Amino acid sequence: MSLNSLGSIALAAMLVSAPAWAQYQWREANGRMVYSDLPPPTSVAPSAVLRTPARPTDAQAATATEVARDGGAPAANTKAASAAPSLNDRELDYRKRRLERADAERKAAETAAQAKRRAAACDDARAEIRALESGQRIARVDERGERQILDDTQRTSRLDAARQSVQENCKG
Repeated sequence: MSLNSLGSIALAAMLVSAPAWAQYQWREANGRMVYSDLPPPTSVAPSAVLRTPARPTDAQAATATEVARDGGAPAANTKAASAAPSLNDRELDYRKRRLERADAERKAAETAAQAKRRAAACDDARAEIRALESGQRIARVDERGERQILDDTQRTSRLDAARQSVQENCKG
């Protein structure tokens, strides 16, 4: 084979494969990846569409026609030509959504942790109330390591504090 025929074959292969570059790519609801030269059905969510071919829209084609007709001067209404978001704009939107999602997840985790702490404090306060109201002797260890029995005034003040904790932490 000559060099000219190899070049012709390579050129023909590139020309034949050019329509394959104009592919749509999307993920179906069941997770299956779909490639097609036709747009996805309307049942597919726009967020599931991963790639669309770079074809000029009707507005862009009309603007290009106007530019060519006016001798290269840009058209007065370029808003329609720039209506489709650029790759950079889509990337910025994606990053913004990702940050918002991470922030929402962080807030939800903080709320769950706070609810868990409140539930633990509620359980502790209720257990303390049960122990104080039982009438049994309650002892505590002071800072010197000595055991002290609670008298009636100490028992009453701790009972009041436990009831206040129940009111604060055991809502709902």
